[in-house]
Amino acid sequence: MTQSTTPKDFDGAMAYLASFTDYEQKAAHELSRRSMDLGRMQRNAVSQGLLPHAFPVVHIAGSKGKGSTALFVDSILQTHGRRTGRFLSPHLTHITERISLDGVDVSIDAFVQLVQRLSIRVQPLIEATSSDIPTFFEAIALMAMDAFTEARVDAAIFEVGLGGRLDATNIITPSVSLITSIDLEHTRVLGDDLGSIAREKAGIIKAGIPVISGVPPDCPAGRAIAEVAASHEAPLTWLDEILSVSSDGKSLSVEMEHLHVANLCPSTRGIHQLRNAALAIAACEIMLPPTDPPLTQLTLQSALDATELPGRLQWIPASGNPLQRDILLDSAHTKDSMRALAVEISRRFKGRPVALLTALLNDKTPDRCLEPIQGLVSPVFATAVASPRSTAPDDLAAAIRQSWPTTPVHTSEHTLTDLQQLPIPPDLPLVIAGSTYLAGEILNELRSFPQRR
Repeated sequence: MTQSTTPKDFDGAMAYLASFTDYEQKAAHELSRRSMDLGRMQRNAVSQGLLPHAFPVVHIAGSKGKGSTALFVDSILQTHGRRTGRFLSPHLTHITERISLDGVDVSIDAFVQLVQRLSIRVQPLIEATSSDIPTFFEAIALMAMDAFTEARVDAAIFEVGLGGRLDATNIITPSVSLITSIDLEHTRVLGDDLGSIAREKAGIIKAGIPVISGVPPDCPAGRAIAEVAASHEAPLTWLDEILSVSSDGKSLSVEMEHLHVANLCPSTRGIHQLRNAALAIAACEIMLPPTDPPLTQLTLQSALDATELPGRLQWIPASGNPLQRDILLDSAHTKDSMRALAVEISRRFKGRPVALLTALLNDKTPDRCLEPIQGLVSPVFATAVASPRSTAPDDLAAAIRQSWPTTPVHTSEHTLTDLQQLPIPPDLPLVIAGSTYLAGEILNELRSFPQRR
């Protein structure tokens, strides 16, 4: 690493961060547990005065639903009158989304200042060519801790980046840990079966600290989580034991020892979002001190109404976008999240023809990942996101053709011009899914439209 100057502006800040090793941009074969060093993160946080942290934390791991759950938690705590900090990864459309205060992404100027402070603290490591120079992800996590410490937040929400046990965020001591879901992902790093992956994600469980699992208890992943919780004597709450969902799938009820709320209706679609909202409600109920006013039906409904989840089953009507066709945009990238997408496609389109634009990272198996939406979308357009981890469009298209022999499959770029020229009827809706990166790139394309006219 050669970067040694303090960045002066946003471009300089991004160039500085880019000088750190960025495992988010590494190919799957370059990732391993050896690339994850929790000790390095711990030493940096201590030396920078960021540990021990003074604020309570909700720590969230899982294969899918982490970001949505974090946004729900943030909204509930704010509505309850708490000042919050939130760390998400990856971002959807802009890197400043990764760090927020009171639900608002830090400004570009504030982001640059955080990088400047980091650069001063890291400079001695660079000069000494130390092995403790942080990675890209670690650097931004340290910046988030710095921002939350300076702002004296009342509570913080941290989303795990990869796995849990060895993730850089696992240096924190939470008030409650959440595990949203378990699916086969990052198998080179986390293990090649659901039990192994669950154990890695359950690595965020700390001794005696409550944990809530959205994973069903009677499955290999659930049993693995239970074993880890028991080994740490951590009180374990199963979401399925406190949550009930209405028969129409539009409202939820939560029953806990001191909390009884019914018929809460998130504005977001999908049973999975009801589960994410319930996890957030349970987490807030556990973490808030008993001296606080109780969470009420009004507070919780107001918080759910205020929660925006861009890129998650986001409906963009033809009248509101430059493609002039209806778009259903989702960041689904696991089999479980594709199942939720399949439910929404069936509900919204009721058997009408709908096209698909998709991109997958190269740690995903196309036939397994996309199987839930097979038969619901046609034709399919394979594209690639701006990451070396993206599957090449030709390879992705070939894999889909092999699994879906009767479905027309093409390759395409996804610039605004390319999307406007897709060879499909003008009234055919378009589903876009397969990667958080793809959802973010599409949103950036659509938002840039007024400036390109």
